Amino acid sequence: MAEEISYSMVDYVVAAITLVVPMGIGLWYAVKDVHKGTRDEYLLGGRQMSVLPVAMSIFITFVSAISLMGTPAETFFFGVIAVCAHIGCSLSYIIGCFTFVPLLYPLRLTSVYEYLKLRYRSEAVRLLSTIVGLVGTIIYQSIVLLSPALALQACAGLPFWVSIALIGSIGTLYTAIGGFKSVIWTDVFQMVLVFLGVIAIIVKACIAVGGVGEVWSLSKEGGRINFDKFSLDPRVRHTLLSLIVGTMFMWSSTCLSQATVQRISSLKSLWDARMVFIINLFINVFYGALIGLVGLSTYAYYSKHGCDPYEAGLINNRNQIAPYFVLQAMTDMPGMAGLFMGALCCGSLSSVSSGINSMAAITIQDILGQPLQHVKEEIITFITKLLVVAYGALAIGLAYFAQSMDGPVTQLSGSVFGALGSPILGIIVMGAAVPWANKYGALAGAAVSLAINLWSEICLSARISFLVPHLNNLYFLTLKGRYGAYSVIQVLLLVKLTLRLVMWQVGPTTIWLLCFFIASNRVFTEGTCKLLSLVISDLVDEDAVLHNRPNAVSALIFGTAALLSKPGQTLAPIIGTWILSLQTGHDIFRSGLESGSIKADLSLMDTSARESHRSGVFFILVCVPVTCALLQLLAWSQFSLKGHRLAQVKAAREGLDHIQV
Repeated sequence: MAEEISYSMVDYVVAAITLVVPMGIGLWYAVKDVHKGTRDEYLLGGRQMSVLPVAMSIFITFVSAISLMGTPAETFFFGVIAVCAHIGCSLSYIIGCFTFVPLLYPLRLTSVYEYLKLRYRSEAVRLLSTIVGLVGTIIYQSIVLLSPALALQACAGLPFWVSIALIGSIGTLYTAIGGFKSVIWTDVFQMVLVFLGVIAIIVKACIAVGGVGEVWSLSKEGGRINFDKFSLDPRVRHTLLSLIVGTMFMWSSTCLSQATVQRISSLKSLWDARMVFIINLFINVFYGALIGLVGLSTYAYYSKHGCDPYEAGLINNRNQIAPYFVLQAMTDMPGMAGLFMGALCCGSLSSVSSGINSMAAITIQDILGQPLQHVKEEIITFITKLLVVAYGALAIGLAYFAQSMDGPVTQLSGSVFGALGSPILGIIVMGAAVPWANKYGALAGAAVSLAINLWSEICLSARISFLVPHLNNLYFLTLKGRYGAYSVIQVLLLVKLTLRLVMWQVGPTTIWLLCFFIASNRVFTEGTCKLLSLVISDLVDEDAVLHNRPNAVSALIFGTAALLSKPGQTLAPIIGTWILSLQTGHDIFRSGLESGSIKADLSLMDTSARESHRSGVFFILVCVPVTCALLQLLAWSQFSLKGHRLAQVKAAREGLDHIQV
């Protein structure tokens, strides 16, 4: 089982053809529609698309290479119960057919978030949902690019970065030049290819093992036929209830995703839109059965040969099991390994192209819609193409970080859908079902949902937590426009002080509250720092007015602020480390193997030593910032450039009023 295996020239040729065809489709529509330069044409295909291609496009957009690699891996290592998730997907399409489609199709939307503006009459709700949607989509794209890259790395020996760059660049290029129509028809080609690859694997594996009956027998003997796992315990990884009901709700968020709404909006009638969802119901059930059989037949094959490629070290990631099987077991069928690899790449391309096209539509419609309202359609279309390229490059970059994520890619993608898709789903459903719901309830509900989801999905939140403060900054800027920077910063400082005092009283034993405190402290601190930059710009205006300067000395004032703040940023961790050393009696700069290191193994310490560490770290985390917060509030209370005085300075600076200030 350990003999060296590799692709043949025929395999490479077949795989290359599967990548060239999408480029050809993109070029065809770029030439064919060269004189149709409107947004509707580029982003929605002129709203004249047909049912079957759009149905196939929706299907392949969300299952693609993730399920093609992830579900066989799930089945191989954990059992076939994972395919029950496809039943939940189908149920979500039934719900969507009679609820979401008749709600959204008549509005003739380009972006799903336009509905939120119409329903809640709030730019804040629309902007928050837009940003969360963009973040979720771009993270999903990085995971999508991860799947074929892992396969190519395992089977073809192609470096990880080359795989990502190649697939991401092809998807970005044909999407940018061909627009929505090229995405749809490329998806059709890719779906056909995926099904051919899956069926070929099943046929070959069943023949090698001795038939479908033998596959079932070996799988049952190995405990992989586990449809009887029914439990209400949320700690159990997979149960029938969690997979069917949980996936039904999770997948409902994809029914309301930008990619789906964009596709149903491209159809000719409401009936067509409903038929697309009905068709996807049957496709999902059929595909789930096929992909589960791939996992079982792969398991039966290696079980019969007495070898587990992952345990034997032949592959270094569980998600590589299906492509490795194809490469090993189908060597007598020239081109079949290349066909499967092409199917993987095409499945990934479909999701990437749909994702970056959707993100470009969101950006143009929801973020740049107001600034571009008087710009010609041809220029807007060109800007949209540039956005497609930019988002494609961003997805490629993030995919390099996605390789550090552990676990099956189906689990990773499910985490993204659940954590970031459910708040948007909740806002839309609440808006449609609750007439008295308002923007404040929508914002509060979305914030709480995001906080709980990101906290529960620890692995996901650890990798995207750096984005959360910047998302909140958008809301803080909205508040600044209404109440002024001084008031917003004062409230943020008071909130930070209050949270620290509460945490001080509670103590270090309540872990979930401590985690919430750390996250919220980061959010409010980041918001304060960003708003202070605007305060410095106000000082620049005041200086220009007071001294009647023809040109503001902004560089000098911002430079002086940096001269004062940067040394503080350098000294803060040094002083903090010194205080930590005083509190714990340990030095953070020593090796973790030394007993005097703060990084020493706590399990080897006695109770008093562990308490000393905990108290010392808690002191740094909570008590010291309380002192800083009091000093900040004292200093901020002396700031005078606010209210009427600030209004006078702004008026004089803009030449609207010549009041002596």
